Amino acid sequence: MPCNLAVSITKAAVSQEHLRKLLSDNPSLVAQVVLNYLVQHQTVGHLHPSIAGQTSFAVTFSLGNWFLTIRDGQVSIDAVRPGERREADALCQEVSEVLALLADELFLQQVQQLLGDTITGIQQVEVESSGQRMAATVFTVNL
Repeated sequence: MPCNLAVSITKAAVSQEHLRKLLSDNPSLVAQVVLNYLVQHQTVGHLHPSIAGQTSFAVTFSLGNWFLTIRDGQVSIDAVRPGERREADALCQEVSEVLALLADELFLQQVQQLLGDTITGIQQVEVESSGQRMAATVFTVNL
């Protein structure tokens, strides 16, 4: 019986520089997503986070006496008292993870735009890579 179906599995290796560029090309989106995250955060949400300043390459959030800055995809917090360092470092890590998820989503949108009308299906799956389970998107395309 002849087979007219071919399957190709490709793992996209995306450089950190490319992901940072996706974030830096979308500063307003980064600011809004992170602000929403901070407002809902169980530790700092009650501090009424707000955007303290924004340029085309950085955004700074006011969190009480802390100032969280995102510049070129890197997260830092200033004005932290000595006893608050562990909590501040944890928040930096969490925001970095949010940025990584946002960059992944922006990359996914880029791929979808490139594939355009050839996409006949999209499925979210979980795969194993180097011993770690991770989310993946499977595109079915008609070429």
